[in-house]
Amino acid sequence: MISNGDERMLRALRNLGACVCIAMREKTLRKPIEDLSAVSRESSDDTIYEIDTSIEEIILDYFCGQAKETPPFALIMEGKPDEDLVFSTSGRRNDCEYTVIMDPLDGTRGLMYGKRSAWLLSAAARGTSAALSMKNICIAVQTEIPPIKQNVSDIMWAVKGQGAHGERFNIDSGKVTNLKLTPSRAEDLHYGYATFNRFFPGAKREITAIENELQSRLEATGRPSFHFEDQHICNGGQLAALATGQDRFVCDIRAALSPILAAKGRPALLCAHPYDLCCELIAREAGAVVTGCDGLPLDCPLDTTTDVSWIGYANEKIRSLVEPHLLDILSSPEKYLI
Repeated sequence: MISNGDERMLRALRNLGACVCIAMREKTLRKPIEDLSAVSRESSDDTIYEIDTSIEEIILDYFCGQAKETPPFALIMEGKPDEDLVFSTSGRRNDCEYTVIMDPLDGTRGLMYGKRSAWLLSAAARGTSAALSMKNICIAVQTEIPPIKQNVSDIMWAVKGQGAHGERFNIDSGKVTNLKLTPSRAEDLHYGYATFNRFFPGAKREITAIENELQSRLEATGRPSFHFEDQHICNGGQLAALATGQDRFVCDIRAALSPILAAKGRPALLCAHPYDLCCELIAREAGAVVTGCDGLPLDCPLDTTTDVSWIGYANEKIRSLVEPHLLDILSSPEKYLI
């Protein structure tokens, strides 16, 4: 059974997703790419574009208008790392029942150029302790914000221990259909999508060297392993792809390599942060496996600045095939620095 507070929070986050999706469709239809892709400001956690600023305003207005319907909560949000956003009658953080962490728009770059969807990512943990981490998240909702050429949006959600659920709705007609979340049942990577994230300059050669080493080890097992990659600049989108059977394996080790490279005088890498991965509960509740680079369940503080590495497997069979080789390689990543 889901508690009354969890049910209210889940409803609020799902309704928020629908509101943002509809509002952003109108905005992307009205404004040219040049306006949406302009840099609004630089914050300590990321670059904030004009399209991000538009969504921030929609989110804050929504929660201010829903104060009586939503359990009191503190909001941690990308783009506002230094602001204490509290939505409670008293205005005090200690009176809040939940902490919500949110990425208003994961996949900004793809959406603002009309290449592919972005996602509104939101997750809630009970309480407001500074010690809260990913393992405390009990509710997660992610809503697809599609490009203008697409008028359907997927919304996925999960309550811890209650499984994962999804719907697909037509933004123009309002029609809603069921979306089944089923990760791939394949037992290997052959003819599937398997990706090492190397979106930006800085460590492409090193990540490729690690990927090549893993491929060599998989080939040595005698099993076919011809697969494809998808450099989708959106961790939320990658987790959705795991949950829906599109991807079989995703590996993002930028945060693990960044301090090693920095120690050698190389620039720090642009890495994933907790808000990028706050909806990993959905992929796990659907049946996928998500870990850190140590093979343990993914965990990190609920903040906007911690660099996070993660590995996603569609199922335990693929994990058992890939993980022993991958973790052995990652135990000495300095061997692959170029």
